[in-house]
Parts: sequence; structure tokens; C-alpha cells
Amino acid sequence: MKDRPELRNISEREVIKAQVRGALEDSRYRWRTLQGMTNQLQLNTGVIITALDGIDDLAVGDRNQQEVFTTRDHWRKTTPWWERILIYVVGHY
Repeated sequence: MKDRPELRNISEREVIKAQVRGALEDSRYRWRTLQGMTNQLQLNTGVIITALDGIDDLAVGDRNQQEVFTTRDHWRKTTPWWERILIYVVGHY
């Protein structure tokens, strides 16, 4: 953080939240598992769960009986229009 003065006053919690948001919005994925984010970020699962609690536009889904996460904005950007309509009609992710 020495070379980025704009980050000097940001708390560690906010930095971690930004890292988790970055993992959620990674262009390689539409949805992320907790384990996937843990592996990518090399952070404790509890730390990631705490950061997820602080993300206002978090979307939670279920894939193969496993919770998956993304942001609503990332979901809208990566989900085709026809799939969004189908999900709206069926009523779940």
C-alpha cells in the first residue's frame, strides 16, 4: 500500500471486501463458490464470509446443492437476456 496513497486511509476490512468483490466479478466466472474464492484469494473462509456480508448487491444462488455467489451487476452483465427472462418466469436462479 506504500505506492498507492489513496489506499493509506482505507481499513484492512475495506481492502479485503474489495478483493472479494473483485473475485465475484472475475470475468472468467458467472458464479463463485466459497472454496473457489478461498483458493484464489488465499484468505480464510471466515474472512471471506465476513466480507460477503458487507457487499450490498450480493446475489446468492444454488448450483448442485452448493451456495454460489456473484454481484447483481456482474450477473446482469454475464447472463444472456433470454436466460434472465427464463429465470424471472421460473422464479429462481
